[in-house]
Amino acid sequence: METNRRLLKAWVAATLGIVALELLVSGPGSRLGLPPLLRTGMARAAEACWILTSLFLAGLGRREIFLPEAGLARGLRRGLLWSAGFGALALAACAVLWGQGRDPLRWLGLGGGAFASEPVLYLAVACGVGPVVEELYFRGLLYRLLRMRGRVLAVGGTTLVFGLLHAGAGGLPWVPLVGGALFAVALEIEKNLLVPITIHVLGNTALFALAHFAPKFQL
Repeated sequence: METNRRLLKAWVAATLGIVALELLVSGPGSRLGLPPLLRTGMARAAEACWILTSLFLAGLGRREIFLPEAGLARGLRRGLLWSAGFGALALAACAVLWGQGRDPLRWLGLGGGAFASEPVLYLAVACGVGPVVEELYFRGLLYRLLRMRGRVLAVGGTTLVFGLLHAGAGGLPWVPLVGGALFAVALEIEKNLLVPITIHVLGNTALFALAHFAPKFQL
Protein backbone atom coordinates (compact mmCIF):
# COMPACT_ATOMS: atom_id res chain seq x y z
CA MET A 1 0.00 0.00 0.00
CA GLU A 2 2.86 2.36 0.82
CA THR A 3 4.41 1.73 -2.60
CA ASN A 4 1.06 2.49 -4.23
CA ARG A 5 0.85 5.85 -2.48
CA ARG A 6 4.41 6.66 -3.46
CA LEU A 7 3.71 5.77 -7.09
CA LEU A 8 0.66 8.02 -7.11
CA LYS A 9 2.70 10.82 -5.57
CA ALA A 10 5.44 10.39 -8.19
CA TRP A 11 2.90 10.34 -11.04
CA VAL A 12 1.15 13.49 -9.82
CA ALA A 13 4.46 15.32 -9.40
CA ALA A 14 5.70 14.17 -12.82
CA THR A 15 2.43 15.17 -14.52
CA LEU A 16 2.36 18.63 -12.97
CA GLY A 17 6.00 19.18 -13.88
CA ILE A 18 5.44 18.12 -17.49
CA VAL A 19 2.41 20.40 -17.83
CA ALA A 20 4.42 23.29 -16.39
CA LEU A 21 7.30 22.68 -18.80
CA GLU A 22 4.96 22.47 -21.79
CA LEU A 23 3.31 25.75 -20.81
CA LEU A 24 6.72 27.34 -20.33
CA VAL A 25 7.87 26.26 -23.79
CA SER A 26 4.68 27.40 -25.54
CA GLY A 27 4.46 30.64 -23.56
CA PRO A 28 7.55 32.54 -22.34
CA GLY A 29 9.88 30.11 -24.10
CA SER A 30 8.46 31.08 -27.48
CA ARG A 31 10.04 34.52 -27.08
CA LEU A 32 13.58 33.17 -26.91
CA GLY A 33 13.89 33.10 -30.69
CA LEU A 34 14.80 29.39 -30.77
CA PRO A 35 13.37 27.01 -33.39
CA PRO A 36 10.18 25.35 -32.13
CA LEU A 37 11.66 21.86 -32.49
CA LEU A 38 14.71 22.85 -30.46
CA ARG A 39 12.49 24.23 -27.70
CA THR A 40 10.50 21.00 -27.77
CA GLY A 41 13.65 18.91 -27.52
CA MET A 42 14.90 20.93 -24.56
CA ALA A 43 11.53 20.53 -22.85
CA ARG A 44 11.51 16.76 -23.45
CA ALA A 45 15.00 16.39 -21.96
CA ALA A 46 13.93 18.38 -18.91
CA GLU A 47 10.78 16.25 -18.61
CA ALA A 48 12.79 13.03 -18.61
CA CYS A 49 14.98 14.37 -15.81
CA TRP A 50 11.91 15.49 -13.86
CA ILE A 51 10.20 12.09 -14.15
CA LEU A 52 13.25 10.40 -12.64
CA THR A 53 13.48 13.13 -10.02
CA SER A 54 9.82 12.57 -9.11
CA LEU A 55 10.58 8.91 -8.50
CA PHE A 56 13.53 9.83 -6.29
CA LEU A 57 11.51 12.38 -4.30
CA ALA A 58 8.81 9.77 -3.72
CA GLY A 59 11.38 7.35 -2.36
CA LEU A 60 11.20 4.97 -5.32
CA GLY A 61 13.88 3.44 -7.52
CA ARG A 62 13.98 3.01 -11.25
CA ARG A 63 13.04 -0.65 -10.87
CA GLU A 64 9.52 0.53 -9.99
CA ILE A 65 9.09 1.65 -13.61
CA PHE A 66 10.60 -1.50 -15.11
CA LEU A 67 14.16 -0.21 -15.43
CA PRO A 68 16.21 -3.00 -13.83
CA GLU A 69 19.72 -2.32 -12.64
CA ALA A 70 20.83 -5.32 -14.68
CA GLY A 71 19.35 -6.64 -17.91
CA LEU A 72 19.46 -3.45 -19.95
CA ALA A 73 21.41 -5.23 -22.69
CA ARG A 74 18.77 -7.95 -22.77
CA GLY A 75 16.08 -5.29 -22.99
CA LEU A 76 17.80 -3.79 -26.00
CA ARG A 77 18.10 -7.18 -27.70
CA ARG A 78 14.47 -8.00 -27.06
CA GLY A 79 13.44 -4.57 -28.29
CA LEU A 80 15.31 -5.18 -31.52
CA LEU A 81 13.53 -8.51 -31.99
CA TRP A 82 10.12 -6.95 -31.34
CA SER A 83 10.95 -4.12 -33.76
CA ALA A 84 12.01 -6.56 -36.47
CA GLY A 85 8.81 -8.58 -36.13
CA PHE A 86 6.51 -5.57 -36.11
CA GLY A 87 8.49 -3.97 -38.94
CA ALA A 88 7.98 -7.06 -41.08
CA LEU A 89 4.22 -6.91 -40.48
CA ALA A 90 4.14 -3.19 -41.27
CA LEU A 91 6.12 -3.72 -44.47
CA ALA A 92 3.72 -6.45 -45.55
CA ALA A 93 0.77 -4.12 -44.90
CA CYS A 94 2.44 -1.37 -46.96
CA ALA A 95 3.02 -3.84 -49.80
CA VAL A 96 -0.69 -4.69 -49.79
CA LEU A 97 -1.62 -1.00 -49.94
CA TRP A 98 0.83 -0.36 -52.75
CA GLY A 99 -0.58 -3.36 -54.60
CA GLN A 100 -4.04 -1.82 -54.32
CA GLY A 101 -2.78 1.49 -55.70
CA ARG A 102 -2.96 3.26 -52.34
CA ASP A 103 -0.32 5.47 -50.78
CA PRO A 104 0.81 4.15 -47.35
CA LEU A 105 2.36 7.53 -46.51
CA ARG A 106 -1.05 9.18 -46.73
CA TRP A 107 -2.54 6.50 -44.49
CA LEU A 108 0.26 7.10 -41.99
CA GLY A 109 -0.24 10.85 -42.12
CA LEU A 110 3.35 11.56 -43.12
CA GLY A 111 4.98 14.18 -45.25
CA GLY A 112 5.94 17.85 -45.29
CA GLY A 113 6.44 20.07 -42.29
CA ALA A 114 9.44 19.50 -40.09
CA PHE A 115 10.35 16.36 -42.03
CA ALA A 116 11.44 18.46 -44.96
CA SER A 117 12.53 21.70 -43.28
CA GLU A 118 14.53 20.43 -40.28
CA PRO A 119 15.25 16.71 -40.82
CA VAL A 120 18.28 16.43 -38.50
CA LEU A 121 16.64 18.26 -35.62
CA TYR A 122 13.41 16.35 -36.17
CA LEU A 123 15.34 13.07 -36.06
CA ALA A 124 16.99 14.03 -32.77
CA VAL A 125 13.76 15.14 -31.10
CA ALA A 126 11.04 12.90 -32.56
CA CYS A 127 13.19 9.78 -32.89
CA GLY A 128 15.45 10.27 -29.88
CA VAL A 129 14.58 12.19 -26.75
CA GLY A 130 10.83 12.28 -27.50
CA PRO A 131 10.20 8.50 -27.46
CA VAL A 132 12.39 8.08 -24.37
CA VAL A 133 10.46 10.59 -22.25
CA GLU A 134 7.10 9.30 -23.52
CA GLU A 135 8.00 5.74 -22.52
CA LEU A 136 9.23 6.90 -19.11
CA TYR A 137 5.87 8.56 -18.51
CA PHE A 138 3.31 6.34 -20.27
CA ARG A 139 4.80 2.85 -20.03
CA GLY A 140 6.85 3.66 -16.96
CA LEU A 141 4.94 5.68 -14.36
CA LEU A 142 1.38 5.57 -15.73
CA TYR A 143 1.50 1.88 -16.69
CA ARG A 144 2.97 0.93 -13.33
CA LEU A 145 0.26 2.91 -11.55
CA LEU A 146 -2.60 1.34 -13.54
CA ARG A 147 -1.03 -2.12 -13.38
CA MET A 148 -1.96 -2.28 -9.71
CA ARG A 149 -5.57 -2.61 -10.94
CA GLY A 150 -4.81 -5.26 -13.53
CA ARG A 151 -3.04 -5.72 -16.85
CA VAL A 152 -6.15 -5.01 -18.96
CA LEU A 153 -6.57 -1.55 -17.43
CA ALA A 154 -2.83 -0.89 -17.70
CA VAL A 155 -2.61 -1.85 -21.37
CA GLY A 156 -5.94 -0.30 -22.37
CA GLY A 157 -5.61 2.85 -20.27
CA THR A 158 -2.11 3.79 -21.35
CA THR A 159 -2.94 3.01 -24.99
CA LEU A 160 -6.04 5.21 -24.93
CA VAL A 161 -4.33 8.16 -23.22
CA PHE A 162 -1.30 7.86 -25.49
CA GLY A 163 -3.47 7.77 -28.61
CA LEU A 164 -5.68 10.68 -27.58
CA LEU A 165 -2.70 12.89 -26.70
CA HIS A 166 -1.24 12.16 -30.15
CA ALA A 167 -4.51 12.83 -32.00
CA GLY A 168 -4.33 15.27 -34.89
CA ALA A 169 -6.90 17.72 -36.15
CA GLY A 170 -9.48 15.03 -36.78
CA GLY A 171 -10.10 11.35 -37.30
CA LEU A 172 -9.11 8.34 -35.25
CA PRO A 173 -5.42 8.43 -34.20
CA TRP A 174 -5.01 4.81 -35.19
CA VAL A 175 -1.24 4.93 -35.71
CA PRO A 176 -0.44 6.00 -32.10
CA LEU A 177 -3.17 3.68 -30.82
CA VAL A 178 -1.57 0.69 -32.54
CA GLY A 179 1.86 1.83 -31.41
CA GLY A 180 0.72 2.43 -27.84
CA ALA A 181 -0.86 -1.03 -27.66
CA LEU A 182 2.32 -2.61 -29.02
CA PHE A 183 4.52 -0.77 -26.51
CA ALA A 184 2.26 -1.73 -23.60
CA VAL A 185 1.99 -5.38 -24.57
CA ALA A 186 5.76 -5.58 -25.04
CA LEU A 187 6.28 -4.14 -21.57
CA GLU A 188 3.74 -6.49 -20.01
CA ILE A 189 5.49 -9.50 -21.52
CA GLU A 190 9.11 -8.43 -21.11
CA LYS A 191 8.90 -6.43 -17.83
CA ASN A 192 11.72 -4.21 -19.12
CA LEU A 193 11.10 -0.60 -20.11
CA LEU A 194 14.01 -0.62 -22.52
CA VAL A 195 12.00 -2.93 -24.81
CA PRO A 196 9.21 -0.42 -25.63
CA ILE A 197 11.78 2.40 -25.65
CA THR A 198 13.73 0.56 -28.37
CA ILE A 199 10.58 -0.23 -30.37
CA HIS A 200 9.38 3.37 -30.09
CA VAL A 201 12.71 4.89 -31.16
CA LEU A 202 13.11 2.55 -34.12
CA GLY A 203 9.45 2.89 -35.10
CA ASN A 204 9.63 6.68 -35.18
CA THR A 205 12.90 6.45 -37.10
CA ALA A 206 11.28 4.18 -39.68
CA LEU A 207 8.38 6.62 -40.10
CA PHE A 208 10.87 9.46 -40.46
CA ALA A 209 12.78 7.55 -43.14
CA LEU A 210 9.57 6.78 -45.05
CA ALA A 211 8.43 10.38 -44.97
CA HIS A 212 11.84 11.79 -45.88
CA PHE A 213 13.14 9.36 -48.48
CA ALA A 214 10.19 7.51 -50.04
CA PRO A 215 8.90 10.52 -52.04
CA LYS A 216 12.36 10.93 -53.59
CA PHE A 217 12.10 7.42 -55.00
CA GLN A 218 8.45 7.95 -55.95
CA LEU A 219 7.29 4.94 -53.93
